[in-house]
Amino acid sequence: MPKKDGKVPSVDAAIQETEDLLRHERTKAQRLLEALDEALDDLERVKLTKGRPLEPSRRESGPFRYLGVTMIDAIEIFLERVATPQSREEIMVEMRDGGAVLAQKRPEVEVNKSIDYWLLTEAEKRYKYRKRKIKIVPPRLKQFGDDKIGLINWKHEK
Repeated sequence: MPKKDGKVPSVDAAIQETEDLLRHERTKAQRLLEALDEALDDLERVKLTKGRPLEPSRRESGPFRYLGVTMIDAIEIFLERVATPQSREEIMVEMRDGGAVLAQKRPEVEVNKSIDYWLLTEAEKRYKYRKRKIKIVPPRLKQFGDDKIGLINWKHEK
């Protein structure tokens, strides 16, 4: 295809241009790999330091307020903040809104499984999970009435 000046570009020029572009992209990729290696090294150094803060700073609001927090910890934080028993649906909406839910298609399953597990007593967990090697831990949630869930240390008045 002729250019505006009427000359047809040569194959050699096109090859040279492509080669220069590929070399430039390779250089950029090498710099990216070096930066990623450096970032990984920095993270490893941070993991090895002993003076880390015990608990990372968390946001109080926003779509990622529970990001990086276990499901039960996120549920407990929410229940402590509202200070009243909540329904499963209210807890599920809050967990999805706060970024605690990992599932995309059926997030209510993830939340409900966690709630069910943390409502069980140690004896119920031993019976239900007897064929699996699972650590038996005390319950952290408590049923209030037919449809409300609260923290284990709350009295029935709440």
